Amino acid sequence: MRISQQISGQDERIMLLHFEGDLNATDCDATSKIFQEIIDSQKFFIIALMENVTFVSSPFLGELMGCKLRLVERGGNMVIVGLNYDLRERLIQMGADKIFQFYPDTHTAYNHYHWEYTQTAQTVQITLPPKLRSVPAVRRFISGIARQKGYSSRDAFRIETIVDEIANNAIEHGDNSQPAINVELRIDRKKFELLVRNKTLMDKANQLQYVIDSNQEPTQGSDQRGRGLALVKLISNSINVSIDKAGTEVKITKMREDS
Repeated sequence: MRISQQISGQDERIMLLHFEGDLNATDCDATSKIFQEIIDSQKFFIIALMENVTFVSSPFLGELMGCKLRLVERGGNMVIVGLNYDLRERLIQMGADKIFQFYPDTHTAYNHYHWEYTQTAQTVQITLPPKLRSVPAVRRFISGIARQKGYSSRDAFRIETIVDEIANNAIEHGDNSQPAINVELRIDRKKFELLVRNKTLMDKANQLQYVIDSNQEPTQGSDQRGRGLALVKLISNSINVSIDKAGTEVKITKMREDS
């Protein structure tokens, strides 16, 4: 076995460990000492790079599990990157996937780190034509992102409702000359934010502002879109509208609920 270490050039809180060759029981003591040195240097997040590893024995896997536990006890973690297919399948058969996250490359591992530990929001920007038929695909796409990021089915359904209502409103009450609707999703572990920007006629924008600012429930004869916005207010944590000559921006914030 060969093992080398370096501080990540992308984030100095992360240590990169490069493993090479066969990882056997005879390598456990040396590996344990390296992990302790890393912990003593106050580095608690490790990416184990194993693209050049040819074999992992059961005792060595047990040692890695113990090393990860020492990191987790200090608020850290270790993930494994670059395993070849056969070795990855072997480790899964040994139950390693219940302890470790496996990633194909360091970029994906960094995304995991920033998502889990630094609360960095990930952003998706979409430009859609001002046609109502374009909305269903967008709402399904965005709710799918929420599910992939671990949000519950209940959250995903409410997010889909929010996207549907706000995007449809931007199209139905937008200026007929607007070329597109701009949708931006910002999502992290704790909250979901949706920003929808469009060009809206001033009277329509003022009506939108009134509906959102009003604390009264819509009457039975109210416009259906107004009732939809009332529902958005009910299932969101905040809704804000900005209006200027460039257009209208609606920002929705929804906190993540427990799964």
